[in-house]
Amino acid sequence: FFTDEGGVLRTTDKATLTAVPEKTKTYMLEISYDVLEASGAFDGYKGNFQSFGLINLEAGKVVLRYNGEICK
Repeated sequence: FFTDEGGVLRTTDKATLTAVPEKTKTYMLEISYDVLEASGAFDGYKGNFQSFGLINLEAGKVVLRYNGEICK
């Protein structure tokens, strides 16, 4: 993750993609993020967060929600 001003939040990620039954080309996406390095506007930040949502490859649409805590 980064800002236009040069802030960087580098994470290690683990993603799981699961097909949604009876929904063609639609998948549930779950990702966990652990902050490894933070600089610029994010300097000193630590923590972890998750995202989850749906991907429809046929329509080219993604809806994700984020949850977690990143603290300085």
